[in-house]
Amino acid sequence: MNDVAKRLKVILDANGNALIEDTDSLRRLLLRGQPDGPPEVRTLVLMAERGAVQHLFRWAKTPTEQRPAYVQMRNHIAQKFATAGVLPASEVRWAVDTWVDALPALAQHARQAPPGGALSRANSANAGRHAARAIAPASGNVLARGDTSLRGR
Repeated sequence: MNDVAKRLKVILDANGNALIEDTDSLRRLLLRGQPDGPPEVRTLVLMAERGAVQHLFRWAKTPTEQRPAYVQMRNHIAQKFATAGVLPASEVRWAVDTWVDALPALAQHARQAPPGGALSRANSANAGRHAARAIAPASGNVLARGDTSLRGR
């Protein structure tokens, strides 16, 4: 875990999840008073600004048997951001993993074994098909509030 990832966890432990919605305060706390910081700060804040962290909370609330495995969801988010030209997929995967590690409510769901059987295979098939959907422009949320494209059908 790098320094920015450690700071995110400490900041969220001390200030709570409300910072996910207050991205200006989140940015300020991650920068520790510096005018500019490492690109990781920008990436983490962008995940909150564009709805990825909120999307992960919705994913975690979905019943286990109806949601895709964590890796599928992470890759889905990464592909959406990359397709929109917001960030490279590798940076998004790092940021999603960092947010999950920093938020115990998400971490417990990410560590769960994916459901088996036909639903798991259906989720795998749907992941690729739905990731190519049209998404919001780069200025808005990349993941629409009602995005359930990785849920089993």
